[in-house]
Amino acid sequence: MHIDLLFPGQYNDIRSFLVQIEGPKLMQSGFADAIAKVGISKFVSDLFWVGMFYHLYNQVWIFLCILVSYLSRNGHFRAQRCKMM
Repeated sequence: MHIDLLFPGQYNDIRSFLVQIEGPKLMQSGFADAIAKVGISKFVSDLFWVGMFYHLYNQVWIFLCILVSYLSRNGHFRAQRCKMM
């Protein structure tokens, strides 16, 4: 069972400390295992495409948030103008 389910909000300091200590070791072994499994060129290519799709996802999300904000703001002002007339 996950520790957050048992004690929500506790152990944040311990977890951040352990991630700082154990994180680099785990990343090294994870990268080494992935490269051994698929090869360096496929690993780098997949890493690039994951980063590219993540970037494009963020760009579309920001564009849509701005668009929705603009449309809802203009609709709100238009409704207010109609009430005044």
